[in-house]
Amino acid sequence: MTAGNLQPKKPGKPRLSYLTNAELELRQLVSEHSDATLAELCEFFADRTGNWVGRSAVSPKSYNSVAAGVILIGLITYSDTLLAQSPQFIQGIGAFSPFYHYGQLALWASGAVGDPHLWLHLLWLLWTGVTFWFITIWAYQRDSVVQ
Repeated sequence: MTAGNLQPKKPGKPRLSYLTNAELELRQLVSEHSDATLAELCEFFADRTGNWVGRSAVSPKSYNSVAAGVILIGLITYSDTLLAQSPQFIQGIGAFSPFYHYGQLALWASGAVGDPHLWLHLLWLLWTGVTFWFITIWAYQRDSVVQ
């Protein structure tokens, strides 16, 4: 039997981003090439600094995460097949989804259903839209600070 120790190994190379101290260069690149794509900005950054960064290091990833989450919530809470097979309390939660209220407005606009609570659907969509807008702005600002 060999004796060992429980001490953790020393960490490897620290993972540093070339963008950590490059805010000034990035701002100059964006102002000089305001119509450039993310891929082109990465190439311009590599030409200027000699360090290559990928598009994922430059793009606002939080917006994509929030948008994907909203779509997933919509699919889960308003899918007719999922709701029909779900327990009653899950079906009740679907009424709190903005996708439910959007669907009700679409039915009203098509003339299929005369809903007396049109204002409720409009207010709910306004409230959820403003809420998700604030969440998206917060996530984008958080990502810009982290990068």
